[in-house]
Amino acid sequence: MPGPPDLLMALFVAGTALSAGTLIRLAWELAAAPARRRFERLQFTRSKEMLSDTLQRWAARAEKEMKQGVFRGFSPVQMVVTAVAGAAAFTTVAARFRNPLAAALAALLAVLLSVQYRSHVLRARREKIIEQLGAAVRVFSAEYSDTPLTARALDITARRMPEPIGGVLRKAASDLAVARNPDDVDRALVRLGRALHGEYGRMFTQLLRLSFEDQAVKPLFSKLAARITAQQDLIRKNRVEVAMDRTLALLLNILPAPAYFFISRVVPEASEFFLTTTEGKLTVCLCLLSAVLGSLMDVLLGGVEDG
Repeated sequence: MPGPPDLLMALFVAGTALSAGTLIRLAWELAAAPARRRFERLQFTRSKEMLSDTLQRWAARAEKEMKQGVFRGFSPVQMVVTAVAGAAAFTTVAARFRNPLAAALAALLAVLLSVQYRSHVLRARREKIIEQLGAAVRVFSAEYSDTPLTARALDITARRMPEPIGGVLRKAASDLAVARNPDDVDRALVRLGRALHGEYGRMFTQLLRLSFEDQAVKPLFSKLAARITAQQDLIRKNRVEVAMDRTLALLLNILPAPAYFFISRVVPEASEFFLTTTEGKLTVCLCLLSAVLGSLMDVLLGGVEDG
C-alpha cells in the first residue's frame, strides 16, 4: 500500500501535468489572439482613406504608452494589504513547516493571488467595456458625421452611453475640453486608450487622434464599429473558454493544500514526513511552486489578453 509520500507526490505529479496542459492551451489561445488582431488592424489601416504615415507615428507612441503594467493602478491601500498578506503567509508557513523556501514561495503566492484577484475584477469591467464599445463607436460616428468636432461628438456619445464606458468617455471628453495643445490631446487620448483596453479600444483612440487633423477618417469609424460588432460572438466564445481554463487551472493548483491536511489527519506519520525529511520538504515546495507558476501564468497572460 502506498505511503503518505507516494500519495501526495502522485497527486502533485498528476495535478502539475493537468495544470501544465491547461496553461499551455491557455497560453496558446491568448498568444494567438493578439496576432489575429494585429493582422485585422493591418488590413484595416491599409484602407485608401487612411493617412498611413500619420497613423503609424501615432500608433508607435500609443502602443508604447498604453501598455498596462501588472502593478499599474495599485492604490497605496492595495499595496499595503498585499504586503501584509505576503508577510502573514511567510510567517504562517515558516512556523508550520520550518521550511524557509516553502515560506518564501507561500509569500510570493499570496502576493500573486492578490494581483490575480485584482486582475479578475478589472477583467470583468474590461469585458463589459468591450461589449459596449461597438455601440459607442456607432454613436460617435453618427455625431461626428453631423458635426466634425471630435471633443463635442465624444461628449455627446458619453452622455448617451451607459456605464462603465459612459464614464470612461466622459472623462476623456472633459480632458479634451481643457486641452491647450497637441501634447495635451495626446495625453488625454493615451489615458482613454488605457481605460478602453484591448486592440479595438486602441484603434478607436487612434482614429480619434486622426480626426483632429483630417475629416477623411469619418468612414473609418463606421467600418470599425461594424468590425467590432462582427467580432462580438467570437469574443464571447473565447471569453467562456478562457474562463473555464482559468477555473480548472486554479482548482488544480489549490488541490494540494486540502490534500495535505486530509493526509495528515488520516495518516499521523505524514506530518513528521513533511516536517523532518528532505523528500517531504521538497514535496511541499513543489506543490507551492506549482501554485505560484499557475498564478503567475494567469497574471502574465492577462496582459496578453489585453492586446
